[in-house]
Amino acid sequence: MQLPPLTSWHSKPSPLGLTVIGVGHHLSSRHALHRRTLDCAGLCYLIEGGGSFESRSFRRATVGPGNVMFLFPGEWHTYGPDTKWEEFWFLFRGPFLDYCRDRGIHPDRPMFPNQDQAFWHLLIHEVRRLVAHDPANASARLTGVLFCALNELLSRQTSSSCGDVDALTRIVEDIRAAPQKDWDFEQLARENGMSYALLRKRFPARFHAPPYRYLLQERMKLAAQRLAA
Repeated sequence: MQLPPLTSWHSKPSPLGLTVIGVGHHLSSRHALHRRTLDCAGLCYLIEGGGSFESRSFRRATVGPGNVMFLFPGEWHTYGPDTKWEEFWFLFRGPFLDYCRDRGIHPDRPMFPNQDQAFWHLLIHEVRRLVAHDPANASARLTGVLFCALNELLSRQTSSSCGDVDALTRIVEDIRAAPQKDWDFEQLARENGMSYALLRKRFPARFHAPPYRYLLQERMKLAAQRLAA
């Protein structure tokens, strides 16, 4: 989807407790992968292209179109393209960030894959329209658009516990299907939309053993089956 250029724009403080610091659209084929730390929060939606994302609490993972990266203040991050990178971003601050944390959006889970691209493209067009055609009143309306974006993420986060169960189930099914394989649990976590830290936390609670111990148990079962045969 081609989008006309959107010049980055800065809003005035909002009485709603959520202040949009800036919004913009960026297209690059050579976005330097360097660490930076913001003093505010940010959302970065990848429109087109692909590359990688990493932060202090999140190991490097592959990102593609439809991914949203949540940038936390005081938490270094780095991202950039393999070949092409087209992004839309919000920068903001305010107490709503604490509400997001209370609802489960944490630095060790900053990436939201497989977002509704139609929703985000409509949101981007609305932002561009507000900035271009009604700049005097854009501040409060942009805050409303940002609320919509955050609520979209929060609505998906509400069902993330079910998503975690599905991810853990897929990981265990892979292990059971090939216990002899030299599994890389960090890669398995990334492929299933989880951080490695979250996998280590959630796996024992569901399967009563850490991932590596569970893998060892499955290998012992396989060995016993082969001996019995």
